[in-house]
Amino acid sequence: MGDLRVLVWASALVLGLSVTASAQSEGVDGPSRRMDVAFLDSLLGPRMTTPVFGSDGLAARDALLEAMLSSGSLDVLDWACFVHGWLRSADDPHTRVPFDRLTQVRSDARHPEPVALVDPNGPWSRFGPGMGVPPSARAAWLERTWPWVAVLADEGADEDVTSSGAEGSAAVAVSSSMKVVDHGAFARWRISSFGAGDDRSFRTLFRRCVRQLRRLDKPVMLDLRGNLGGYRSRRHAVLGAFVPVGDWVAEREMEWVDGAVFEPIPPMPVVRAKRPLGHAVAVLLDGLSFSASLLLAQSLEASGRASVFGCAPLGQRGGCSGSPLSFFLPGSGLEVLIPTRQTQLGNPASVNFGLPSDPGCRAEGGEWDRAVLWLLSSDLAPSR
Repeated sequence: MGDLRVLVWASALVLGLSVTASAQSEGVDGPSRRMDVAFLDSLLGPRMTTPVFGSDGLAARDALLEAMLSSGSLDVLDWACFVHGWLRSADDPHTRVPFDRLTQVRSDARHPEPVALVDPNGPWSRFGPGMGVPPSARAAWLERTWPWVAVLADEGADEDVTSSGAEGSAAVAVSSSMKVVDHGAFARWRISSFGAGDDRSFRTLFRRCVRQLRRLDKPVMLDLRGNLGGYRSRRHAVLGAFVPVGDWVAEREMEWVDGAVFEPIPPMPVVRAKRPLGHAVAVLLDGLSFSASLLLAQSLEASGRASVFGCAPLGQRGGCSGSPLSFFLPGSGLEVLIPTRQTQLGNPASVNFGLPSDPGCRAEGGEWDRAVLWLLSSDLAPSR
């Protein structure tokens, strides 16, 4: 099955690259739309079921099929929204259309208020994650992607459209992806990405930060705001800085293909701390915390070493998909992202973190104060 998926993906890549320009200039005709849907079904197969996608997924599927069967051509952006509407009904932000690659320009216009961004009757909500994702996360994602959403939704004034060829999702600079800040009564370990830069740079920054934390000898706020995830080996390194390997919650993974089974994942930190840090940890999340960040937050919480604060993130406890690949639909040439792995952590039931989820939530103010109060009142004894 894996070899077949590689062959299908490679064929679609070649075909997709050859038809993308014509689809965007001439629209997507009926036969091309039918090819796209058949290819998506071959990729996703039995995962497109009612228990997974629910009533929103059924409605999105109906809309996709209605658009597929409509007469004449559809604008490629309209077709992309129908495809994305169905993919996002899985409420998995890894499964989506990367809209930033549909436009080469970016807008400098200020984004609307969060409540307006997530309004299902507004022009912008359709570009965001599924409706099952907390409003705080949907709003945060649309704010992050606003420079191209504004262009696609025709909301950016001409004078606000500034650049061509800009990167829509530039990687976090390695030098700023990790740092320690001394707040007096506690230390904050800021990690904005588990994917930026190479392993050598990560190891250097990790060792530097752990030395600083050990020297400060204070409770730690682990700041994972805006951290969309990255490599397991780096997540394991940070987990090992606080929790002995023997106390880690069980982790399993499987390929995202038919018939796959979960298999145990051993500890694989890219770098190890000499001994775990001994103080309590408050994990701070926001609407853009996802994937590896949430797996780390849950592992720390399950160990009894940490408590989680902030805003409801993009994902939940229990596990997540990962390692998304680009696939090009054979009719329209439209690019879609589909995960290839599924991770399960501890109890397989997925539940939210119980954090505030309103669209305007910011992991500051009251949530920051709650995290600090918890840190300063913790009676966790240092590990020996």
